[in-house]
Amino acid sequence: RLWNSPYCRVVQHIQTMAFPVATAHRFVVLIFEVILVCGFISYLPKCVMLLSHIWTGSTDVDPSTIIRLDHGSNSTHAKLFNLPIPDSKHRVVTMSSLHYLEMLNRLQENTHYVRPNPRGIVGSSNRTIVLRYRTNISTGLEPPPDAGHLSAIFMGRTGNRMLIYAGLYGVARRNGMRHVISAKNKLLTLFKLNATVVQKARPGQDWVQYVIGGGYDKRTEYLDPRTDVELVGFFSDWKYRQHVMRDLVQNHFRFRDAIQQEADKFLRHSMTKFHLSPSDVVVIAVHIRRTDLLHRREQEGRTEWIAGGPYFRHAVAFFNRLFKNKTMYVVCSDDIEWAKVNFIAKRPTVFSIGHSADVDFAILSCCNHSIITTGTFGSWSAYLAGGVTVYHNPGSPTEVPLGVTYRKANSTQDPMRAWIALS
Repeated sequence: RLWNSPYCRVVQHIQTMAFPVATAHRFVVLIFEVILVCGFISYLPKCVMLLSHIWTGSTDVDPSTIIRLDHGSNSTHAKLFNLPIPDSKHRVVTMSSLHYLEMLNRLQENTHYVRPNPRGIVGSSNRTIVLRYRTNISTGLEPPPDAGHLSAIFMGRTGNRMLIYAGLYGVARRNGMRHVISAKNKLLTLFKLNATVVQKARPGQDWVQYVIGGGYDKRTEYLDPRTDVELVGFFSDWKYRQHVMRDLVQNHFRFRDAIQQEADKFLRHSMTKFHLSPSDVVVIAVHIRRTDLLHRREQEGRTEWIAGGPYFRHAVAFFNRLFKNKTMYVVCSDDIEWAKVNFIAKRPTVFSIGHSADVDFAILSCCNHSIITTGTFGSWSAYLAGGVTVYHNPGSPTEVPLGVTYRKANSTQDPMRAWIALS
């Protein structure tokens, strides 16, 4: 009865099927073995490369050949010129340097973007260029040992040269390149620049010259980091230097000792003259530019852009209200005689007389707050001084509520957006 029970009949049925089940099992195992062998053969080269990288301690991407692209804003532009577009799934796109240079040639149509030197174009060797996806383009990169050199043509006077240097350093940090300047650069007599100083004007035997366009030229974000490049332009847009501004102030635009000491001596002597100390007075820098600007504006018929006595009276009244008359004014100007007559503060005022332009710049930069006129000289002194800045802008109010004085600019915007315009 037990053997004929339903349970035993099931066991008897399984026994009769044992041979087919075992055969099917061996067949499935064989299929899996074939798949594994085929997969191993297909990935064998990658496995060998991985083992070699582990053995040598290297990686599959040479950091000295990385070129960075801002995927979000460059996608339309990249599609237009058939440029590989990295994304979150495919973070690295490679192409040869010849392809890269061909892409640059397409970009320069109807512009003056790339100008190869007469000795031949850089990158004739077919080395690999790597385009790596980057989410935050404001992060600066330290240059690797074999990084390309980045230089610029410096034009103008102190303020414009500082603008070019800041743009040069910002572009170099974005691309992981090493910025260099000529030993004859006049900024070296004013600042302790943290830069590689070279004797030749050109960055190397083989170099490419880039003439940047007006505004912000986004193509400067994906330079070939192993090529010696020379930049031409004024870099007036804030985006060129927004990510390195703090570094520039702390580690680059530091005055030479002799200039700093002369500026400090003048400010101490000025306070002593009025029996004041830094603890009980706020020092306001005043930069008055006239001479060349006055002649230029008269020729252009734009005399309203010349800051006159009323503008300075409005600015002084503003700072006296803001700091409850605990102020002292330090005036630097290229027309000091005009300044003595037209700048009236009814508060302790000193005029810088007999100092060089470099010392005047250091004096302005060492003050607490700033009143400036047109020009990069005054703008940079206000940047370095920090604090509240008032600038001349025709058509602006003659006074502003004190509540807007300490408004903060967005960290990605030019600090001038937080400055106060007066007429």
